[in-house]
Amino acid sequence: MRVRLLGPVSAETDGVPLRLGGRKQRAVFALLALQVNRPVALDRLVDELWRDEPPAQATLSLQSYISRLRRTISEAHLEGQPAPRILTRPPGWALIMPSDDVDAVRFADLAREGSSLLEDAEVASGTAKLRAALALWSGDALADLDDMPFAAGEKARLQELRLSVTESLLWAELDLGRPAEVVEMARRAVSENPYRERVWCALMLALYRLGRQGEALKVARDLREALAEGLGLVPSPDARLLQEQILTQDPALDRRARAPRLSPPDLGLVEAVPEPDERVTEVFVGRHDVTEALDLVAQDAT
Repeated sequence: MRVRLLGPVSAETDGVPLRLGGRKQRAVFALLALQVNRPVALDRLVDELWRDEPPAQATLSLQSYISRLRRTISEAHLEGQPAPRILTRPPGWALIMPSDDVDAVRFADLAREGSSLLEDAEVASGTAKLRAALALWSGDALADLDDMPFAAGEKARLQELRLSVTESLLWAELDLGRPAEVVEMARRAVSENPYRERVWCALMLALYRLGRQGEALKVARDLREALAEGLGLVPSPDARLLQEQILTQDPALDRRARAPRLSPPDLGLVEAVPEPDERVTEVFVGRHDVTEALDLVAQDAT
């Protein structure tokens, strides 16, 4: 099963989409997938789905969502492949599956690996990892759950990591002597995030290295206007220095990019996810009403 969270929430098996149900049921699935192989507490699920006004039967409704998701996952399982499972794990439930099959987790892993390779001066390998990470995105994270309380925070932190990876990739591409690719990527990033100065600087340097000094200086002016109008700020010393170097055609700008590439992106927002414990198996087939009742009793006892 492949799970997509970097866009509308979805899952598929062998290219066939799974029916994840309505908005709240999809939200439960997304919360479990974001914490893959870790338990998500019942109280947190209730709070995220209903916030300050949970219905009297909130636990039963949640149990119903879990039951339907279990059935959907089990019916879509392919023979010969590890079976994803939703297990009762006090104080709640856990989605047990290979973490690499969740795109948000795979994205964070690739970003971490790419950043580490760049730090070790393995620029080509690091760049390939960062490109693979960004290729996993198909839109805004959790795009169809915007009105759910948890989605805004999760989306913000994933988007921040995406921007950091984009910035690191731009400077790595400049290191590899690919200014044309940087111009296209940086223009797109600037239009979506007009206050990221490292992206503006990468665009300026890429244009300069393509022999387009006038356009590079115009980008510097555009940056100054964007910051002044939007935030009432002036560009950073790094950005102003780069503009001066372009004006004077500083020979240092023709070398491999060692311009304002600050520290690598902070990848602490998604820690390494444990792999499923293969010793834990479910042997019950069918009788969903009975197994769900047993799960509910176990949850109440906990």
